Amino acid sequence: METEAMAGLATERARIHAMWSALLRTQRPSNPLKSPEALIPLIAWALDELFYAVASRPSSTPAEVSPGNLTGKACCGENPYDFFFSVGFQAVLEGLVRSQASSFDLSASERDDSLQIVRRAFLGISDRERAAFCGICRHGFAGAGRRDAPGANES
Repeated sequence: METEAMAGLATERARIHAMWSALLRTQRPSNPLKSPEALIPLIAWALDELFYAVASRPSSTPAEVSPGNLTGKACCGENPYDFFFSVGFQAVLEGLVRSQASSFDLSASERDDSLQIVRRAFLGISDRERAAFCGICRHGFAGAGRRDAPGANES
């Protein structure tokens, strides 16, 4: 991602954080792990991860879209990262659009490339963290590896 576009996105960091926090507060949590008070402290970490992933991407790497899916949910519906990353992506995209709108030097293809780079990085982080949580959850992910899954105790 071009340095100018990255710098523009970085200037939006505080606004992205504020919007992400506000969006997290719109949900009525179904468990303590989904409470805004539990998730809001993770925003700074998630933004650090995003900025690192975007900055460390080799310039020769194409900006193809990750197969990640922000609308997918854990099979049990209790993964706190489902909503966290869903609203976070909304806040990040808003920040990216705002930063691009203030830079008239970017061509349409540069704006599109920036969007794909940010999207790919964000989905990679989201997929990794959601899968990690499902991996340690007592419900597992889609029944994989669960001790209480049908047929799990059969030899």
